[in-house]
Amino acid sequence: MDLPAHCLTLYRVRARFAETDLMGVIHHAAFLGYLEAGRIEYLRRRGMTYLSWAEQGVHLAVVETWIRHRRPVFFDDVISVEVRLVELGRVKARFEYKLTVLRGATAELVAQGATLLACVDSVQKPRRIPPEAIFTLTEAETVGAELLG
Repeated sequence: MDLPAHCLTLYRVRARFAETDLMGVIHHAAFLGYLEAGRIEYLRRRGMTYLSWAEQGVHLAVVETWIRHRRPVFFDDVISVEVRLVELGRVKARFEYKLTVLRGATAELVAQGATLLACVDSVQKPRRIPPEAIFTLTEAETVGAELLG
């Protein structure tokens, strides 16, 4: 399925002190949370909450993750998470991510990532992505952006 260019969300989150390691940088495990927060925001900006899907027995289970760390992120940095839906099949959806931090007058790429999700029902059995979910995943944003965290 060819996906429209508007299958993109920019989400901002502030790096928290609790996410730092002994070197004073954001621990690599925290990046998984940034990817998830970006995906949830991707849905929210399209007028859908993940909870409402879950209540209908539609879940997107993460089956694969990949992150490449390029630069350190420090406490209180504002991270811009670009979330792009790049693949949508019958059961699976793939998102790609670019994480940047504004330092001075330039935005530095600090990490890239990808997640592969499989649609499952309430007992974790694979199922087709319902038509209404495909519509939501591929429509343009309808709700505004804001800094969270």
